[in-house]
Amino acid sequence: MIVDLLLHCPITHLKFPVDTEDAVSLLPLVLSELNQLKKLRSLSITLLPADMVLQSMEIISTSCPNLQYLSHIPLPMDHKSHMALLAHLTRLAHLRVLEVDIQDWAPPLTPPFQRTVAASLRMVLPKLRFIFFWGRYERTLWSWAPEDVEPIHVRTQPVFPAEVREAGAAEGGRGGTGEGASESAGTGGAAAAAAAASTAEETISYVGLDGWRNSWSAGQNYANSTVWRTAVP
Repeated sequence: MIVDLLLHCPITHLKFPVDTEDAVSLLPLVLSELNQLKKLRSLSITLLPADMVLQSMEIISTSCPNLQYLSHIPLPMDHKSHMALLAHLTRLAHLRVLEVDIQDWAPPLTPPFQRTVAASLRMVLPKLRFIFFWGRYERTLWSWAPEDVEPIHVRTQPVFPAEVREAGAAEGGRGGTGEGASESAGTGGAAAAAAAASTAEETISYVGLDGWRNSWSAGQNYANSTVWRTAVP
């Protein structure tokens, strides 16, 4: 009854626990109905069972594609489940803040590896700016701050497809016949290749792992966390 009433309200921020057997059994139904909340931007689900994370994320990613904040998602350890989670997250193109639960990781996910995970998450969430890692005893915030880092510049190497090589040979072939023509063809082909190289080469700039900064760590308390209300307007 309460859920039905909520679905007809202009809710932008929503938080609820999955702390009873009834809540677990009703979770897929509740999540599938969230598509009625057209203005929903922030969703916080506490105590989400780890064995329901992929099923839940599949529903959330289709029902709430405009989310800007999402928590507290248990982060899978095994590679197959982790990749499946990333596939679901790709649908959340507007997500700016993500909170993940790593309490069950063994060994624990230490800060250097948290930074790597943050980088992998941003590959599928291009607008991600903040990620919280909830450990067994504390939570850690990582912030994406590329403006504070000197970018890496890489000059690309030109690759000549068969069409470019053939065009160079044809250009040189117009110079004449016989031995002189062969020399001309070689010169013409080299000139065409040089022209292609100058066109194909470019410099790419990017920010690596250093773009992620460890902002702070604090004690963890799901119940008292207010980030879901303040992270997005």
